Amino acid sequence: MLQMKSERDFPPYLIIIVPLVIGLVFSLEPRPIALQKDLTAALQTAASPSAAMQANHLQDILTWEPWRTDLWETVGQKSLDGGDPAAAIKAFQTAEWFDRLSPEGWISLGDAFLAAGDWQKAVSAWQDVLTSTPGDDLFNRVLTQQWNHQDYPDALQTALSWWANEPKNSQAAFKAGLLECVENPPEALKYLANAAGLDSKLSSQVDFLIKAVNGAYQQSHEGYRRVMVGRALANLGYWDLAQRSFADATTASPDYAEGWAFLGEALQQLNQDGTAELKKAQSLDPTSIIVKALTALWDRRNNQIDAAFTELKQIAQLQPDQAIWQIELGNTTALTGDLYASLQYYQHATELEPANPQTWMALGNFSVVNFMQLREVGLPAARTALNLTSTDSPALDLMGRVMMDLEDMVSAERFLQQAVDKDASSAAAQLHLGQLYLQENQPEKAYPHLKLASQLAGSDGSTRTLANRLLVRYFGGQ
Repeated sequence: MLQMKSERDFPPYLIIIVPLVIGLVFSLEPRPIALQKDLTAALQTAASPSAAMQANHLQDILTWEPWRTDLWETVGQKSLDGGDPAAAIKAFQTAEWFDRLSPEGWISLGDAFLAAGDWQKAVSAWQDVLTSTPGDDLFNRVLTQQWNHQDYPDALQTALSWWANEPKNSQAAFKAGLLECVENPPEALKYLANAAGLDSKLSSQVDFLIKAVNGAYQQSHEGYRRVMVGRALANLGYWDLAQRSFADATTASPDYAEGWAFLGEALQQLNQDGTAELKKAQSLDPTSIIVKALTALWDRRNNQIDAAFTELKQIAQLQPDQAIWQIELGNTTALTGDLYASLQYYQHATELEPANPQTWMALGNFSVVNFMQLREVGLPAARTALNLTSTDSPALDLMGRVMMDLEDMVSAERFLQQAVDKDASSAAAQLHLGQLYLQENQPEKAYPHLKLASQLAGSDGSTRTLANRLLVRYFGGQ
């Protein structure tokens, strides 16, 4: 038979503790109903896609419980995700004041500053993290902003710090080399060589730049040196750095007409007005072949086709053995719609310099762009260019485009894939391979190539525009 325990059997410690616990519970102040509602709302919106709504509820909680300083960073992140960088900055800075901002929070604070249009404060926030937690992504963020805003000396220091921290990172070495090309070209050589040693895909660009720097510095004329390095950078698509190099040329040698002419061209390539610089070049040396040629390009770009043709015809008469002027006459004549006359100029260029792959590239490209005599002219030109360049990426790309237009999709894919393998940084090759996969109804294969084409295009506006159009049409602009 079950017996009731006597009072003496009840554990003495519970007799003491239970009243204390009950007293403690009843001494606590109940949460206000409004706060409870905010807590409930915060929990209910935790999985909500509305980051702004979550931030609002968290701030309501902080109004009731200001000691919850751990929430400020979350408020900042939710505000940033919700598209309110000003509120995010305020929240992150409050978290910093309470010493509750994590390295990830500092990075997001930089993102908030950037979203608010203050790139310098963004860089400052990211640099605070780099001092304790260096990483490739952060170095690249800082470097990109400094580079894009033409803060080249600081960008160079960031690239050098990145390379010192990650000596096996080819991009860190390559970007340090590019920036040294405008700061101190001879110093660029070691970084460029290091980059090529780490990544063979950079070899062709590196070799081109090293040859240009070495050739330039065999001369004592500083303006000439800077122009030659700038031309090499421009040929690789780095028009922003080229513009800086040409500007340095005009500073070092203000009476050097060709420096002014190239500076004007670079400004136009960067969608700025280089007319004053070109006119300055014309006033300094109107007989210069380069000044005349860049004047012709300016005329052609501004739809003054007759003036451009006349200028180029004069240059071609002065240098009848130079294929480049025949190619430019072909480019200009094509704008008039007389494709057969244009074709003759391209073919004459190959006759003048049959061992120059660029003449065959120009002829093949003309055939592809205008879908003109592909089998009779385009295919032989592409084959000759490929034989002369020993499987250079642009030549592989040209052959792939010819094969694609001839509807030999198997061969086209093989050549275009080789072009990408040879130079993964080629926006044009990435674009063309993406286009092939779209034609083959393989969008999942096309997407990464189109995305890369858009990202790598740099100053190649036509490639970036076409890649973006295809991304919008087939993938909703992702």
